[in-house]
Amino acid sequence: MRVFLSHSAADREVARELADRLEAAGLDVWDAATEVLPGDNAPLKIGQALQSSNAMVVVWSPDAVKSETIQREVQYALGSPKFQGRLVTVVTKPTPGGMPWVLLKLPLIRMKGRRLAEASRRVLDVLKPTAERKVS
Repeated sequence: MRVFLSHSAADREVARELADRLEAAGLDVWDAATEVLPGDNAPLKIGQALQSSNAMVVVWSPDAVKSETIQREVQYALGSPKFQGRLVTVVTKPTPGGMPWVLLKLPLIRMKGRRLAEASRRVLDVLKPTAERKVS
């Protein structure tokens, strides 16, 4: 399963740790922070990655609220049937008034403190059946 990881630049460290854990469990994670190189046509590469992905994990924080790119990526996933049941939001910090109502209706994982291992397991519970897991 190819997972598109959406996050702000300020959340890059948490996103990378999350990506590492999901990859260790056998998922193919696409992250613009590592896949888009200087000089690349970033919107084109992101669009191609969205088209080739079948799940999305959004790292949500006050910085994510301000990102138009994240807003567009989430809108794409919400409008695509292939992301149905496979759009997961990981909330890293409280975002009062900043969470779109529709994300509250989808799988939502609130990361308390730095409990990334627990958040990763919960993402896997949504995206990958237990029988397919390589790492718990």
